[in-house]
Amino acid sequence: MAEAVGRKEHASESVHARVLVFSLYALVFCTGAASLATEIGASRLLAPYYGSSTIVWANVIGLVLASLAVGYWVGGKLADRNPSPRLLGQIVVLAAVLIAIIPFGAGPFLDVSVKGLDQVSAGAAIGSFFAVLALFAPALILLGMVAPFAIRLAIEDVRDAGSVAGRLYALSTVGSLLGTFLAALVLIPSIGTRRTLLLAALVVALSGAALLTYYRMAESLLAESQNRGLKIRLGECARRVMAVNLDSADTGSEPLVMGDGFSLDAEVMRYEGNLIRQALESSGGSVTRAARLLGVTHQGLAFILNGRHNNLMSVRTPVKRRRKSIIRYH
Repeated sequence: MAEAVGRKEHASESVHARVLVFSLYALVFCTGAASLATEIGASRLLAPYYGSSTIVWANVIGLVLASLAVGYWVGGKLADRNPSPRLLGQIVVLAAVLIAIIPFGAGPFLDVSVKGLDQVSAGAAIGSFFAVLALFAPALILLGMVAPFAIRLAIEDVRDAGSVAGRLYALSTVGSLLGTFLAALVLIPSIGTRRTLLLAALVVALSGAALLTYYRMAESLLAESQNRGLKIRLGECARRVMAVNLDSADTGSEPLVMGDGFSLDAEVMRYEGNLIRQALESSGGSVTRAARLLGVTHQGLAFILNGRHNNLMSVRTPVKRRRKSIIRYH
């Protein structure tokens, strides 16, 4: 019975892992589309105030790329420190809120900025630069954090890191292409710039909310599955203990003595902790390899460590700092 429950739990965890990866794919696609739609919207919002000259477009494109680059770097660092789908969902929802604020705050902000720049005799190059930096950079930095964060969550085995990263960046690029053409050719001519930005914010918010909703459901289901499986394993262990006592009574050997302080739950938890510790030590502290030795998924073992065996977190290998260069020297 215990083995059947273990197989059922493993299958449930595998389903949750696949759903998580699909949610991450959808999230990366939607945020890629929203980032380029926001860029097109930025140029349209700035045009009545600073024109649409080459220098204005250069400021828009340059600052969008710089914001995404900062987001990539910060997102990668944050994902290594706290690889949580909940945190990623919160980042995406915050980015959606910032995008939704832009259509309402752009008009008053640009009016004031144009008047101030006229007083100091500053041109469109400086005005458009700081306008993009203030209005659009915060949201785009958050959107840039999504791709590296999603890659960190989607990778279960380092041997598949290249293919996972390739798929996610391909989806992000396809989403960016769709966001560019859809915004420029369909949405802005038909519903206007402000509504296009609000629609982009809505798409980002829905994708982030979907990830948060899935995470809460998966967390509760996994907890319920783990608790139910633990109860069944405890019952099986109790039956084996009773069988040992009965056999020893029949043969005349010394029975298993359980004093007043004996706790079957504590003994099973201690036994489970010893198995996990041995697996971590045998795998050099790698949770991924330890999970493979124990026959569970990476997410399942991480859940157990964070929930029932926090004392074993020190056995894990700490996250190593990545080299700044992409070239590895041996």
